[in-house]
Amino acid sequence: MSHHDPRTYIFHQNSNSFFKAAKSLVTITQVLDASCNAGFASCSALMASYAQSLKQDSNCGEDFNNQNPLVVQALNGLVSYDPMYQAGCLRSDSGSYCFADAITNVDNPPDSYIYFLPLGLSLPGNSRPTCNSCLQKSMAIFATAAGNASQPASTVYISTAHQIQVGCGPTFVNSTVQTVDSAGGAATLATNGLTTVAFIAFLVALSAWLL
Repeated sequence: MSHHDPRTYIFHQNSNSFFKAAKSLVTITQVLDASCNAGFASCSALMASYAQSLKQDSNCGEDFNNQNPLVVQALNGLVSYDPMYQAGCLRSDSGSYCFADAITNVDNPPDSYIYFLPLGLSLPGNSRPTCNSCLQKSMAIFATAAGNASQPASTVYISTAHQIQVGCGPTFVNSTVQTVDSAGGAATLATNGLTTVAFIAFLVALSAWLL
């Protein structure tokens, strides 16, 4: 998949090429430029369509019902496109991408962990992200997502907010989000142990088939 393909951003959780790019602020900024210049409305609709197709019995419905880890993670990536796009394209007070600053911050790696919250991945224990405007604005986006039970963020947002409040203060982020049920609830199976090669191969095959 090309870096100019809007699918690349949401599926970079397990991408070797992405983690190589993330070592360079210049390179990761170029990746984000390409991703953030994609038409949000059309891409959001496309991801929602992919998510529905994925769950159909004629595609991966049986595997989804059986909580197949590959299918669950793929679905989480698709349905969380909106908050991941919005947070990934946020700019810092200095004009740089918040995500680029976070993922290249070798002094405090937990700064980048917060951006995987939309996928239903909570902060590791004792993680303390930097208390800055990027964290605050990102968590505001994730709070909105967490209000929808179909979003993976709804399963981990409140616990993450409480963890951030320990280091940043009780009013730094909202920790009282009320989740509203909706059709197609979030897939909550922990999937961070999936292998990179298997997951990327699955996504490439899935994307080629759905297009």
